[in-house]
Order: sequence, then structure tokens, then C-alpha cells
Amino acid sequence: MGEGARNTSLGRIATSRPCATASQKNCGGTHIAPGLESATQLFASFGNAERVLVLVSDGMPYPSNRRQPAINAATAADDAGVNIFVVTLTQEKKGGSYGSGGADAEFNAGLVRGYGKAYETADAKQLDELLLKILREMPIRLVE
Repeated sequence: MGEGARNTSLGRIATSRPCATASQKNCGGTHIAPGLESATQLFASFGNAERVLVLVSDGMPYPSNRRQPAINAATAADDAGVNIFVVTLTQEKKGGSYGSGGADAEFNAGLVRGYGKAYETADAKQLDELLLKILREMPIRLVE
């Protein structure tokens, strides 16, 4: 068990699986950095197109050594002109300490870059509404 990877249309993405034993490390949790990195690489091939990424997550970077790579990936995306919106699905929020299985909306909001904004909802059925709101809030650029 532990970490693995799978091929997607965005390239090879790191994945994680639940730990089989308490002594295993780097299992479970949410690995945000590889998705941000892959999207940033994909955007590089888009020329001058508007770069908008919407991160939808119901988790947090866990174990804690995944937090800084997520921040670094968001900063690299910003440097590449990617605007990051974040939607955190908080329905799994259980309270307690870090790593308790709930979403970390505050951390996820810290990944917002450019003209992006952070949103959270406890109801996944509101996701469509939030995505439409994001579309409406994006600036319109007139080009020749």
C-alpha cells in the first residue's frame, strides 16, 4: 500500500491509498501538489489563453509533509499566470485535531492565487451553483 501513481490525460498523477498498518507513512490523505503541478504544465501549452484552475477538495494535505509542496505548487502556478479558485467540500468535517479526516478549508483557501477566491460548502449539491458563480466572477478580457 502507500503511494502510487496513475496515468491521466494530464500525465502521471500521484495517488495515495489507505494505510494497511499504523506504522506505514504517506498513505491516505489528499495529495494536492501533483494535481496543481500537472495542471500548470498543461496550461503551458495553451499559449496566451486565460489560465483558470478550480481546485475542488474534500480533504487536506496529509500527512503534514504534503502541505509545503501544495503551497509551492500553487506559487509556481501563480508564477505561470494561473489563477486558482478553491472549493472545499466540508461535509466530512469531524472536528478534532489535524489529520482527523475533515476538510481543511483554511489551508485550502491559502492556495488561492491571482484573481481566484475560496469557497466552502457542506453540501456537494451546491457545487454546480458555486462553479457557475466562479464563471460569473471571472474577469472578461476583450481582445482583438
